[in-house]
Amino acid sequence: ENQIAAFHNGETAILFNSGFDANMGLISTLAQKGDLIIYDELIHASMHAGIKLSKASSLSFKHNDLDDLKTKIPTDFGGQIFVLVESIYSMEGDFSPLKELCLFCEEKNIYLILDEAHALGVLGKKGRGMANVEGVEDKIFARVYTFGKALGAHGAAVVGSRILKDYLINFCKPFIYSTALDLHSILSIKWGYKFLLNNENQLIKLNKLNNYLNERIITNPAPFKMVGQGPIFGIYCATNQKAKNISRHLISKGIDIRAILYPTVPLGLERLRFIIHSFN
Repeated sequence: ENQIAAFHNGETAILFNSGFDANMGLISTLAQKGDLIIYDELIHASMHAGIKLSKASSLSFKHNDLDDLKTKIPTDFGGQIFVLVESIYSMEGDFSPLKELCLFCEEKNIYLILDEAHALGVLGKKGRGMANVEGVEDKIFARVYTFGKALGAHGAAVVGSRILKDYLINFCKPFIYSTALDLHSILSIKWGYKFLLNNENQLIKLNKLNNYLNERIITNPAPFKMVGQGPIFGIYCATNQKAKNISRHLISKGIDIRAILYPTVPLGLERLRFIIHSFN
């Protein structure tokens, strides 16, 4: 935990068994009756689970729309306000306007919670994430780093203050009443971070491939709608059946692109989701 905190330039860290447990446990434990949670409409299901388990009120704001968020902030509010966002959104593949969010939340005394699941190992110096890219690691109340994506391991960590960690140790039920990660998982995480520190080649290659694809998309517009800044991209297919049919065809040709279907994504926004890897 100390090594993870040091890597992410945080005061301390606390390990959870998964990103889902970390988000659900963090949010449900922090937000109390009389508090307010305001969340980006496209946050992960684990954050929604935490919201439902908390006793706080909640409402959403339009995806990555800071102006809409501002309209949702009540005046003279008696409780705490939490804002929930992701670095890279798992289905849209686009980036959060993190620096602007941090400035706004700091100005309004709002607690910002950032899910860095898809940014760890992909963005920032040696893969430290988007908060590192934007230089705002010290301005975010809680950051969640999930190890099941680029790191290829199990578990997750919440990075934040010592007071936050002590509070979670004493009150967070998904942490208290779950069996701790086994030694193999702990070592996998430890060596995953060591790999990030000592091997930049894959990260450099990934970013080159990502930049290349983005340039090609701009210079050679496709005859279909795409979303994403990378390394996550999506191609809209309009119906579940169409998405499944195209996915099956591509897989039969050796291209492993999966269909993302309603209700995981909104009706009419079914898509093929593809991810750039350094070895593609």
